[in-house]
Amino acid sequence: VAAILAAINFYRVVERPVIYLAVAVFSLQLILLVFTGIQKANALQEKSNIHYSANALREILRFAPEKNVLHIVLDAFQSDIFEDIARDEIEGERYRSALEGFVFYKENMGVFPSTMTAVPALLGGQIYHNHVPKRGYLETVIGGKTILNSAFKAGYEVDIVSQQYMISAVYTKGHYTNAYMIPNSYGYHTTEKGYELDDAAQLLDLTLFRLVPHFLKKYVHNEYLGIIQPLINDANYLKIWYFSHTAFLYNLAKNMSVDRTGPVYKYFHLMNTHSPQVVDGRCNYAGGTLPRNRQTVTMQSKCSLDAVIKVLEKMKELGIYDDSLIILMADHGAGIDPYDLKPAVSENGHSVVSISPLIVSMATPLMAIKPPGASGPLQISTAPASLIDTAASVNAILGLGDTFAGRPILELRPDEQRVRGFYFHAWRRKDFMSDYVGPIQEYIVEGSVYDSAAWRRAVRFLPPTEQAKTEINGADVTSTP
Repeated sequence: VAAILAAINFYRVVERPVIYLAVAVFSLQLILLVFTGIQKANALQEKSNIHYSANALREILRFAPEKNVLHIVLDAFQSDIFEDIARDEIEGERYRSALEGFVFYKENMGVFPSTMTAVPALLGGQIYHNHVPKRGYLETVIGGKTILNSAFKAGYEVDIVSQQYMISAVYTKGHYTNAYMIPNSYGYHTTEKGYELDDAAQLLDLTLFRLVPHFLKKYVHNEYLGIIQPLINDANYLKIWYFSHTAFLYNLAKNMSVDRTGPVYKYFHLMNTHSPQVVDGRCNYAGGTLPRNRQTVTMQSKCSLDAVIKVLEKMKELGIYDDSLIILMADHGAGIDPYDLKPAVSENGHSVVSISPLIVSMATPLMAIKPPGASGPLQISTAPASLIDTAASVNAILGLGDTFAGRPILELRPDEQRVRGFYFHAWRRKDFMSDYVGPIQEYIVEGSVYDSAAWRRAVRFLPPTEQAKTEINGADVTSTP
């Protein structure tokens, strides 16, 4: 208050020096900006490429007459929730018939509980051990030997679709033909005025978020919805993944064409199955975020699956479904406790749970595959599949001649005894910016992923800083690969 009053009272004295100072600071910033622009021109050009163009979208809508691969990662689509949908007494038959030729692997096991560590395992068959900074590791893996890069080198045109961060920070580090960032809003029928109103509302929410005390920030954040935006906008403009990514699928089903000349590999990483839960039982906007439980997660997963099936039906109509390799999978589970988790049995005969249901839920992502030429209603397999098998499976089916960790899933037998690993780490807020994730606990699973007795702890991988502290304190912890 004193500074403001002094400025008002003595403005004639300080006016001229302040103006000179402002001009000097601005000039210095301008010179620095020009210098940086010249020195870092290539890096700035790469960052400016946001892959959001009508040309990229037009190519994404185009398929080839034969040799198509449709690889869809539905983020956080939990395996047992998919099974609930497929076995539903009322609508289950419709889903089983629509997913013609698919085999659903109900025992599929994930590798990591977060997207940023799961994607390198999914595409490249590699496991992160907290041994190097994760951003550099991610770029090295995605730019190296992955199934997308192998397909590209084998002559496939690779189309990649995802949300902004995954496109700019992850997928465009490898080889691709077209990369498309799905707009935050519906994007296909909204108006210029609506976008302006939406941007204004978002700025108000961001400003409010910064100004309120810390304990109130979660209420202003409101699961990405904010406070002002829902008051001004309808669901068309709300920046929620479910609406925009579902709209993309319906747009693809409506405008799909078959006029590409060479083989095509389409890789979609979609977020409509991810939280927050925002739709009711009729797939309409619920008016806000819903509590996250099995019912609400199942509703949103089902609505997202309906949009995928629209794409598959269009492929059947155009005559390219039978010959296509189609994969529907997730990178990790949804964090919903599996209701059929079998507890371990102790020596005295009493049942005890030896593994957290949360960990099991994150270790059970969806995996369903339709090989080229497969037919018949959806089949359910208990073969011990793993997310680490994804690249090896695609490589074997397409005959790319490369090698990846894991095994081709189609070769697994339901009665096969197999040892699989899951690497659990809690995702902390600071992990978005930190070089490493929190401690990674390896679990070895020998048997069903839904049997608590099959799980046992193994190695613990600490970040280098925590590993150094452990060595200084003399603790006996194995934490390096």
